[in-house]
Amino acid sequence: MLQVSQLHQYYGGSHILRGVDFSARQGEVTCLLGRNGVGKTTLLKCLMGLIPARSGEAVSYTHLRAHETRHDLVCRLLLEKKKNKKTNKQKKKKERIEK
Repeated sequence: MLQVSQLHQYYGGSHILRGVDFSARQGEVTCLLGRNGVGKTTLLKCLMGLIPARSGEAVSYTHLRAHETRHDLVCRLLLEKKKNKKTNKQKKKKERIEK
């Protein structure tokens, strides 16, 4: 689903992400833990395409449509989630009315 290999990122002269390697497979839960300032947000921004990685790569094998960037994918999935939440609220309201 997601493969990250040798991802490096810097803020100024500070080397924040140092050769990050991991894979998140479909059906698995992957958790990102760490102390303040160790690069959790930077990693997520790189994965979403909000900031380019200095080197290495992150490849998503699912959900990406033709000509869609990782950032576009994240935005689309968040909008779908919001739409589904709204639809679920409407269904619950309708069920309450029918009772």
